[in-house]
Amino acid sequence: MNFLTPGKRREAAALIRRGVSFSLSQSFDANGPQKGWRRRTNPVHTMLDTGTLHHTEIAAIATDTWGFEVRPNEFDDAFQPLHQVSIPHIGLFIAEMWDLDALALDCASDGVYEFWLTAAPLPITGAVGSPVNPIAVK
Repeated sequence: MNFLTPGKRREAAALIRRGVSFSLSQSFDANGPQKGWRRRTNPVHTMLDTGTLHHTEIAAIATDTWGFEVRPNEFDDAFQPLHQVSIPHIGLFIAEMWDLDALALDCASDGVYEFWLTAAPLPITGAVGSPVNPIAVK
Protein backbone atom coordinates (compact mmCIF):
# COMPACT_ATOMS: atom_id res chain seq x y z
CA MET A 1 0.00 0.00 0.00
CA ASN A 2 2.74 2.42 -0.88
CA PHE A 3 0.59 4.10 -3.52
CA LEU A 4 -0.34 6.97 -1.20
CA THR A 5 1.83 9.81 -0.03
CA PRO A 6 2.19 9.79 3.78
CA GLY A 7 0.14 13.00 4.23
CA LYS A 8 -2.84 11.54 2.35
CA ARG A 9 -2.97 8.12 4.01
CA ARG A 10 -4.98 9.17 7.05
CA GLU A 11 -7.73 10.44 4.75
CA ALA A 12 -7.74 7.36 2.52
CA ALA A 13 -9.73 4.19 2.30
CA ALA A 14 -8.23 1.20 0.54
CA LEU A 15 -10.79 -0.56 -1.66
CA ILE A 16 -9.59 -4.03 -2.55
CA ARG A 17 -11.36 -5.64 -5.48
CA ARG A 18 -10.67 -9.32 -5.93
CA GLY A 19 -13.34 -9.65 -8.63
CA VAL A 20 -15.29 -12.12 -6.54
CA SER A 21 -18.99 -12.12 -7.09
CA PHE A 22 -21.24 -13.65 -4.49
CA SER A 23 -24.87 -14.19 -3.76
CA LEU A 24 -26.47 -13.55 -0.42
CA SER A 25 -28.63 -16.59 -1.10
CA GLN A 26 -25.55 -18.82 -0.84
CA SER A 27 -25.28 -20.96 2.24
CA PHE A 28 -22.72 -19.74 4.80
CA ASP A 29 -21.26 -21.25 7.93
CA ALA A 30 -18.52 -20.12 10.33
CA ASN A 31 -15.92 -20.69 7.59
CA GLY A 32 -17.69 -18.62 4.94
CA PRO A 33 -19.61 -19.50 1.78
CA GLN A 34 -19.96 -23.19 1.03
CA LYS A 35 -20.38 -23.41 -2.76
CA GLY A 36 -17.59 -22.80 -5.23
CA TRP A 37 -15.38 -20.75 -2.92
CA ARG A 38 -11.79 -21.42 -1.95
CA ARG A 39 -11.84 -20.62 1.73
CA ARG A 40 -8.26 -19.59 2.43
CA THR A 41 -7.63 -17.61 -0.75
CA ASN A 42 -10.74 -15.43 -0.87
CA PRO A 43 -10.25 -13.03 2.04
CA VAL A 44 -7.21 -10.88 1.70
CA HIS A 45 -5.59 -10.40 5.11
CA THR A 46 -3.95 -12.40 7.90
CA MET A 47 -2.54 -11.45 11.28
CA LEU A 48 0.80 -10.95 9.52
CA ASP A 49 -0.71 -7.82 7.91
CA THR A 50 -1.36 -5.91 11.15
CA GLY A 51 1.98 -4.08 10.99
CA THR A 52 1.41 -3.03 7.38
CA LEU A 53 -2.13 -1.86 8.09
CA HIS A 54 -0.90 0.17 11.06
CA HIS A 55 2.06 1.64 9.15
CA THR A 56 -0.05 2.85 6.21
CA GLU A 57 -2.32 4.84 8.53
CA ILE A 58 -5.28 4.36 6.21
CA ALA A 59 -8.66 5.23 7.71
CA ALA A 60 -10.66 2.33 6.27
CA ILE A 61 -10.42 -0.79 4.18
CA ALA A 62 -13.20 -2.37 2.12
CA THR A 63 -13.16 -5.59 0.11
CA ASP A 64 -15.48 -7.35 -2.29
CA THR A 65 -14.86 -10.63 -0.48
CA TRP A 66 -17.19 -12.16 2.08
CA GLY A 67 -14.64 -11.56 4.82
CA PHE A 68 -11.73 -9.29 5.58
CA GLU A 69 -9.49 -12.04 6.88
CA VAL A 70 -8.77 -15.69 6.23
CA ARG A 71 -11.05 -18.44 7.42
CA PRO A 72 -10.86 -20.78 9.17
CA ASN A 73 -9.38 -18.45 11.76
CA GLU A 74 -5.62 -18.52 12.17
CA PHE A 75 -5.87 -19.33 15.88
CA ASP A 76 -8.12 -21.89 17.54
CA ASP A 77 -8.85 -19.67 20.52
CA ALA A 78 -9.74 -16.43 18.69
CA PHE A 79 -12.63 -15.63 16.37
CA GLN A 80 -11.58 -13.18 13.65
CA PRO A 81 -8.36 -12.12 15.38
CA LEU A 82 -7.47 -9.49 12.78
CA HIS A 83 -10.78 -7.74 13.51
CA GLN A 84 -9.93 -7.88 17.23
CA VAL A 85 -6.65 -6.06 16.62
CA SER A 86 -7.49 -3.75 13.71
CA ILE A 87 -10.70 -2.19 14.97
CA PRO A 88 -9.91 -1.26 18.59
CA HIS A 89 -6.11 -0.91 18.45
CA ILE A 90 -5.52 0.55 14.99
CA GLY A 91 -8.89 2.30 14.69
CA LEU A 92 -9.47 0.83 11.25
CA PHE A 93 -12.96 0.82 9.77
CA ILE A 94 -13.57 -2.50 8.00
CA ALA A 95 -16.15 -3.13 5.26
CA GLU A 96 -16.85 -6.42 3.53
CA MET A 97 -18.92 -7.72 0.62
CA TRP A 98 -18.90 -4.44 -1.32
CA ASP A 99 -19.79 -4.51 -5.01
CA LEU A 100 -16.75 -2.75 -6.49
CA ASP A 101 -17.16 -3.82 -10.13
CA ALA A 102 -18.85 -0.67 -11.49
CA LEU A 103 -16.41 1.60 -9.68
CA ALA A 104 -13.44 -0.39 -11.00
CA LEU A 105 -14.75 -0.14 -14.57
CA ASP A 106 -15.33 3.60 -14.24
CA CYS A 107 -11.86 4.24 -12.81
CA ALA A 108 -10.24 2.13 -15.52
CA SER A 109 -12.17 3.92 -18.27
CA ASP A 110 -10.96 7.42 -17.38
CA GLY A 111 -7.76 6.61 -15.48
CA VAL A 112 -8.93 8.53 -12.41
CA TYR A 113 -8.71 6.50 -9.21
CA GLU A 114 -9.45 9.25 -6.70
CA PHE A 115 -12.98 10.00 -5.56
CA TRP A 116 -14.99 11.11 -2.58
CA LEU A 117 -16.34 8.12 -0.66
CA THR A 118 -19.06 8.04 1.94
CA ALA A 119 -20.47 4.97 3.63
CA ALA A 120 -23.17 6.03 6.05
CA PRO A 121 -24.34 3.38 8.53
CA LEU A 122 -27.91 2.76 9.58
CA PRO A 123 -28.84 4.95 12.56
CA ILE A 124 -29.18 2.24 15.20
CA THR A 125 -28.91 3.45 18.79
CA GLY A 126 -26.28 1.53 20.76
CA ALA A 127 -25.03 -0.45 17.77
CA VAL A 128 -21.36 -1.18 17.16
CA GLY A 129 -21.76 -2.30 13.55
CA SER A 130 -24.23 -1.77 10.75
CA PRO A 131 -24.73 -2.26 7.04
CA VAL A 132 -23.63 0.83 5.14
CA ASN A 133 -24.69 2.58 1.97
CA PRO A 134 -21.39 3.25 0.15
CA ILE A 135 -21.37 5.99 -2.49
CA ALA A 136 -18.34 7.06 -4.56
CA VAL A 137 -18.47 10.48 -6.26
CA LYS A 138 -15.88 11.42 -8.88
